[in-house]
Amino acid sequence: WPDAHLTWVVERKEAPTLDAHPYLDELLLWDSGYWKRMVRRGLLPLWLARCIKMRRLLQERAYDIFISFQPEEWQLLARGSGASVRIG
Repeated sequence: WPDAHLTWVVERKEAPTLDAHPYLDELLLWDSGYWKRMVRRGLLPLWLARCIKMRRLLQERAYDIFISFQPEEWQLLARGSGASVRIG
């Protein structure tokens, strides 16, 4: 699919390994440690507000397929993507 737009949601610390990848159109930076710290500190209202913001961001892009290589970690991200096909 030469016209496909490929976005990779990647851990912020791992972004440099994919930054110059010729087949990727976009990297969305993610910091799972940040999200886990918010929950551990009891910042649930802030966590929820940021989740809603990220969900909107993903849904605005209208992805057809969402593939997760870490389904145990990013379940809510995959569900909130709005993609009609979710793998992982």
